[in-house]
Amino acid sequence: MSSFSDTDAWALGGDRGFAHWDGRDWRNVPAPDGGGTMEAIADAGPSDAWAVGRRGAPPAGKNFVTQIQHWDGVSWNIIPSPEFRGRYAALWGVAALAPDDAWAVGCDEPPPWPSTGTAKAGAASPCPSPAPGSTPR
Repeated sequence: MSSFSDTDAWALGGDRGFAHWDGRDWRNVPAPDGGGTMEAIADAGPSDAWAVGRRGAPPAGKNFVTQIQHWDGVSWNIIPSPEFRGRYAALWGVAALAPDDAWAVGCDEPPPWPSTGTAKAGAASPCPSPAPGSTPR
């Protein structure tokens, strides 16, 4: 959930879309066609919110690709996203500073070896490996 003001807040609604608070009521707002599973949301104003996550990719949804969606005050739209593709590829967080200044963080498939690498701006870095027996959401 993210709030810009007491009359403008967004919540994630899984694969079904979003929920918007207008100061009086929550209302469901549909995700765009082709929308995936959003993991984080940032509300930067009445006509500027960002959601990030992933969607399944062919064949048979075995891999994921990152996805970015933007609220323009009328509808949610899919925005071009970095082409990370992997078993665990996703964007997991987003911060919106202005309509033309939003940042997302995510990862691609975790490496098969332990990693202590550090991330660099604009560069891919390894994901932490999931705990044994766990399944990424």
